[in-house]
Amino acid sequence: ATAVDHTYRDVADRAAVVAAELDGAAGQRGVLAVDPGLDYVAALYGVLAAGATAVPSFPPVGRRATARFLGILADCAPSAVLLSSWAAQRVAELADRLPPALRGVRWLTVDEEFFARHADPPRYRPRAADPALLQYTSGSTGDPKGIVLDHDNLVANCVALQHHMGVDPGRVGLSWLPPYHDMGLMGTIMLALHGGWPLIMFSPVHFVQRPARWLRAIGEYGVTISVAPNFAFDMCVDSVDEDDLDGLDLGSLRQLYCGAEPVLATTMTRFTERFSPYGYRPESLIPC
Repeated sequence: ATAVDHTYRDVADRAAVVAAELDGAAGQRGVLAVDPGLDYVAALYGVLAAGATAVPSFPPVGRRATARFLGILADCAPSAVLLSSWAAQRVAELADRLPPALRGVRWLTVDEEFFARHADPPRYRPRAADPALLQYTSGSTGDPKGIVLDHDNLVANCVALQHHMGVDPGRVGLSWLPPYHDMGLMGTIMLALHGGWPLIMFSPVHFVQRPARWLRAIGEYGVTISVAPNFAFDMCVDSVDEDDLDGLDLGSLRQLYCGAEPVLATTMTRFTERFSPYGYRPESLIPC
């Protein structure tokens, strides 16, 4: 895959296009079902800049994810749904499965053509106590339930994380986590934009297909901080071939967070034994 770079100005310009499209949606909800990547980041901040509440959702891929997606729409009654271009062909089918009261929802496809337009940044300024995110539970044990997070909550979270991480003028982040949950959304995307440091992103699918991509990207981009659940460390130990280790350099890594599920000492020991010869320092590990 070809790398695409966006500056903070690029993100702001693209978010302005989304916000202009959602003009008048202040106080309403915008469901974010965009694929992981830079378009997702622009869509997220565009929804917030319009004064709307962003509702992260997995894209409607497969029966279970589609059912959850439709359940979220029925519960939060959004004024707009933002999708990647591949999902545009499913809009009619998805709309037909919504309650009659939601048939008027707007479906927006965010792609290069969409972002090619120019829009002035919106004049709306969210207040600290305004709802910013409506975050839904997985729905694995029942209907998804939404939790309201305001702008103050999100900023306070960033400040707390920044305090514990400490100052690092040369910080470079890397994340392949889904941007629909705490760790992938607040713990990487929002944290990086709040702190003003570069963030390398690729999709969870690219990691699962070949876990070595995560490790090799650390050396390629001089990554100093990254984060993953315990299972990812196991995958790296079990499925990274010797060929993938050729030239591997993890020496730039200063902070490697492991969380979102139980952290197993056996996994961390195996990871250390496998990758210490390639510059990995076990003291960089931070269970969280």
